Amino acid sequence: MSASANSSFIEWVIFIAHDYWPLFLRGAETTLIIALTGTIIGFGIGVLIGVIRTIPIDHTTNLIKRIVFKIVNFILLCYIEIFRGTPMMVQAMVIFYGVALLYQIHLSTYFAGIFIVSINTGA
Repeated sequence: MSASANSSFIEWVIFIAHDYWPLFLRGAETTLIIALTGTIIGFGIGVLIGVIRTIPIDHTTNLIKRIVFKIVNFILLCYIEIFRGTPMMVQAMVIFYGVALLYQIHLSTYFAGIFIVSINTGA
């Protein structure tokens, strides 16, 4: 590799950084908003799931209450396994495009991003 190739690459990087820095800054802002908001909401979901899953139920508890608790616990277990076991990018594609296709609903990119990060973090 010659010295001119290196200098032209560096010049190209400087050109891109100089001309497009507002777009990079806006992208960083969007990323931080989605990541922080989604993580805070996901933390709340995770705490709620953790509290529900650790409720002690013994044999003296009402039968209907035990059955409801086991059903809820099973649903939460499925939620945790599905969202921990699939990559977030797959979840994003399924939720963003799948919801639009199945239910004819257009999700905003901000809402979809925050929703996906939240449910993934909550698991």
